Amino acid sequence: MTECRHGLEEEWCSLCKRPTPPSPENAQVEATFAAKFDGDCPGCDLPIYVGQTIHKLSSGRYVHQGCE
Repeated sequence: MTECRHGLEEEWCSLCKRPTPPSPENAQVEATFAAKFDGDCPGCDLPIYVGQTIHKLSSGRYVHQGCE
């Protein structure tokens, strides 16, 4: 069995089994920095905590580094 990015077996993770919506076309990384506020990452559905490295995308979304 392989483990998903949420720490579960892939077959048991409802987030990984659900098809992910397509990302906005041509979304580019505009900036990379440490998060100043807590939030949620639309790329992986996990929380973003203050101090984590995140990207600001040209679509206006903020995601974890690696979830772009």
